Amino acid sequence: MLSHGLNLEAPLTSKKSGCHQFYVEWQSPDSAHFHGVGKTVYSGKSPYQTIEIYQTLKFGKLLVLDGDPQSSEQDEDIYHEVLVHPALVTCSDPGAVLILGGGEGATLRETLRHKSVQKAVMVDIDELVVQVSKEFLPTYSSGCFDDPRSMLLIQDAKVFLEKTVEQFDCVISDLTEPYPDTPTQALLSEGFFRLIKSKMKPGGVFAMQASHSGRGMHHLHRSYVGMLKEIWKIVRPYHAFIPSFYSDWGFILCSDLLDPLKVSAEQVNGKVSSFSKNLRYYDGAIHQALFTLPKEFRS
Repeated sequence: MLSHGLNLEAPLTSKKSGCHQFYVEWQSPDSAHFHGVGKTVYSGKSPYQTIEIYQTLKFGKLLVLDGDPQSSEQDEDIYHEVLVHPALVTCSDPGAVLILGGGEGATLRETLRHKSVQKAVMVDIDELVVQVSKEFLPTYSSGCFDDPRSMLLIQDAKVFLEKTVEQFDCVISDLTEPYPDTPTQALLSEGFFRLIKSKMKPGGVFAMQASHSGRGMHHLHRSYVGMLKEIWKIVRPYHAFIPSFYSDWGFILCSDLLDPLKVSAEQVNGKVSSFSKNLRYYDGAIHQALFTLPKEFRS
């Protein structure tokens, strides 16, 4: 899952305009993104976070954790296809994949599209997010939790990594940003990334959602890039515009041996040809576009 927006001292609020209610996402003290809301589908609180689902007028159902939008029905495919497929296409026939976070199930869904994947382990600390998503956002997981190749573990990601003896071809981090009082506050540090690498096979690929990458909002994204360059030989930031976030969103792919820039459009299309009809966004042309960064961010 991803955390979007800024944690401000003032809480996010809902206001009424005419017959519509608006969910207001503050992106800075002087700018905000408004979502017209028809109704609240679900509202509850787990031991870790507040969970809300709103029926928005433009983007369908919108999942919100601790006040930060995670994904919407209308464009979750962009986010999840971009998070998963560049890594699995770059990785040579991945058999074992580890997913950190991803409670909605969509990251797991995209991972299991790859026929080479024999085992996909998903580790998420919040069981209620998984349950609520299954009930109210069933298209996100599309039955992937019942796939015999999948294994869901309700556990802290760091605890799992410290205890497991398994080695993975690919690790995908769909964890929220480490804001204060969030489940990932103690994660996403250089030590945590080194722990991830220790559980990867030689030549494995690591991919993560990496916060805002647009001008003026990319500070956390750049800090991730700096940390990861201390650990992996190949670190490739990439990005995609997510309409429901109204933001350019950053991702990062890392490996010691495999470079996504060396994967051609033809190779991408060949690898995804068996399930390409099920993809709405990602293909060979998009793969190349994702890694084409604005001039100011290429260093």
